[in-house]
Amino acid sequence: MALLKKILFAIGRVILRVLYGVEVCGMENYRAAGPRVLVLPNHTSLLDAALAALFIPGEPIFAINKFVANDWRWVKPFLSLIRTWPIDPTSPFALKGLISEVRRDACCVFFPEGRISKTGGVMKIYDGAAMLADKAGAVLLPMRIDGALFSKASYMKGKYPQTWFPKITLTFLPPKRLEVPDARGRKRREFVRIFLHDLMRDGAYSTLGDRHTLWSAMLSAGKLYGWRRPIALDTSRRPASYRDMIAASLALGSKVAPYTEMRECVGILLPSCIPTVAVVMGLSRLSRVPAMLNYTSGPKNIVSCCAASCIKTVVTSRKFVSEGKFSQIIDALSRSD
Repeated sequence: MALLKKILFAIGRVILRVLYGVEVCGMENYRAAGPRVLVLPNHTSLLDAALAALFIPGEPIFAINKFVANDWRWVKPFLSLIRTWPIDPTSPFALKGLISEVRRDACCVFFPEGRISKTGGVMKIYDGAAMLADKAGAVLLPMRIDGALFSKASYMKGKYPQTWFPKITLTFLPPKRLEVPDARGRKRREFVRIFLHDLMRDGAYSTLGDRHTLWSAMLSAGKLYGWRRPIALDTSRRPASYRDMIAASLALGSKVAPYTEMRECVGILLPSCIPTVAVVMGLSRLSRVPAMLNYTSGPKNIVSCCAASCIKTVVTSRKFVSEGKFSQIIDALSRSD
């Protein structure tokens, strides 16, 4: 039976890697977590449990919703292949046995949200997850599942573009130890629940990387949602698509860039319209830092903002200055050092 299970798991991993290009990152974090660990994956699709079961090393215990186990009969044959612990996610007192098991240096996989996300973000963290994290004394290991949100197995139809086989990445984030203040009862559970929510939220941003500029983010979004999708609308009532915005950004950014330097903070004194967005994106593409100036704040405040931000160049429009009667602002900026 053990050999058959290993063969089935190996086949499952090959199938998922072929179909979804599954990539596992951060294994050094998994090893650093130690033997007594609580793995906390985000929950975005019906694929999540299979991904966790096939790609988390060893034989972890899976805390599963007992209502799902009873109602979804097709799941039961798969559950027989892994170590499971059925629980009621709404009852913190149903976890006593699992807490004792984890205390014996076991690895447990627990989806703290308790249900598949319907928004793409972190859902409510149940008290059961908070109590297990608090009482078991285990290291918390966030596990980020990226890409499954865009599969047909998610609940994001009509909200996110979906495809049959998106690229999926599993990332083990740095382990954390729970530090709880001297509190008891409901106040203690509430603190732990908020701690877990923040841990899951921070994990969503940590896998994005720190090299994502406004320009690269727009290109990624255009590729994801389609270049013809409208993304901006102003008082002219003529929507601009990703393709339109990219073309305008290339043109306007190239016009402004010769008057500025690399990584310079550039002031933007323009109305709320599509060309203004294009200027911001165009400057971002060329490694400038666009800074929006609030033309309603008055000349003195605008000059102060420019001084504080070391802005030497301000981009504006003659027509905007004339029709808005902002000549005093321009005069004040011209007189400032």
